[in-house]
This record gives sequence, C-alpha cells and structure tokens, in this order.
Amino acid sequence: MLSTALYQVIAILFFDWAVQKSGQAMHTAWVIAISQILLVDVNYWMIGRRELEPALYSVVIIFVIWTAVAFVYDKLSDTA
Repeated sequence: MLSTALYQVIAILFFDWAVQKSGQAMHTAWVIAISQILLVDVNYWMIGRRELEPALYSVVIIFVIWTAVAFVYDKLSDTA
C-alpha cells in the first residue's frame, strides 16, 4: 500500500513538472500514458506474459486515468 501511494506521489510530481515545461496538460498526460503502455502492456504481450484482452483493458484504463488527471489538473490550475 505504501509503494502504491509513493508511486502516485512520484507520478503526479513528475506530471506537474512535465506540464510546467510543456504547458500542455493533456499532451503530457497522453505522452506518459503511451510510454507506460509501450513499456508494460505491449512488451508483456509480445513476450507472452500477458494475454491480449487484459492488455487492451489496461490500455483503456491507463488512457482514462491519465486523461482524467490532465482534465482535473487543467481545471484546478485555471486562473481565468
């Protein structure tokens, strides 16, 4: 449980840093999501450690989560 919380804190801090550099929350979120998918889901599927169906579910979940993170980040950081 502690490792999950630590991962979430590190991921959000990295996301915040990357958005500050790029200025585009959604673009940054999708770059992180695609990188995560390529490094884990596609790799595990190609070497046979994960079936295609769970990998596709994971792809959808990752995109939904990172899209939600970017959406909330944009709403909370909007100064208008």
